[in-house]
Amino acid sequence: MPPLPDTDDTDDTADALHPPLFHPPPLGPDQAAGRSHQSVTELVSDHIRERIVTGELKPGAKVDQDQISQTLGISRIPVREALIQLTANGYIESIPRRGAFVAKLTVQDFEDHFEVVSALFEISARRAAEHVTDEQLQYLKKVHLEASTAQDTASRMALAIEFYRYLHRLRRTSGQFLRTLQFVARALPNDLYFSTARSLATETVYRERTLLALENHDSEAAAQAAEEHWRASAKVTIDEMRSRGYWSESEDLAGDGQLAARAAGD
Repeated sequence: MPPLPDTDDTDDTADALHPPLFHPPPLGPDQAAGRSHQSVTELVSDHIRERIVTGELKPGAKVDQDQISQTLGISRIPVREALIQLTANGYIESIPRRGAFVAKLTVQDFEDHFEVVSALFEISARRAAEHVTDEQLQYLKKVHLEASTAQDTASRMALAIEFYRYLHRLRRTSGQFLRTLQFVARALPNDLYFSTARSLATETVYRERTLLALENHDSEAAAQAAEEHWRASAKVTIDEMRSRGYWSESEDLAGDGQLAARAAGD
């Protein structure tokens, strides 16, 4: 059997959570891209970001760099570098001579995140529909079946990542595109969405629609499935954050008002 294709940082996460039970068909020579390993700084960034989105670190809370370095058993250097990254992504507000504080993510922030991810996934889905082979399609169907029947969140997330990472690499996807997609996708932790009760049904429906579009080589249907998939994912995630009380009632209403205004403009 051919080996798994070379993959990006997200692939390491998927393999660690759920080693593939089967091997995908080979990708063409223009589909290969180099593997890079997740740096310590990125691991720290993931750790802090997850604590923020899950509510463990509340908006306005000061980030204790010493505590994080001790918890993870690392020096303060990668912690400082991670905070610089998170400041650039809008998670952290750095105040000179005072320290780093958790910023407040709004409903609009979540909507915008999923909208950008959706645009990138539409490109991949459209290209994949034009060039997917029968062998590659069969591999995606196997991954979809495994993901739809997995019993734990970690496996479902890993297999969903495997499905889409392979989709992205099917044809004419540059290393720069993959790096851009990875950077954007990492702005919010994947497990926030996959931990919701509604994610399994949502993922199953839209993977099935994507597979049908690929089988018919219908690029427009594939792109539409990707766009609607991420719109649904945004709603599931925002509803989950609301149920956790992440936003106050006034903040939630303000976010709804912004979204309604934008929808009216569309």
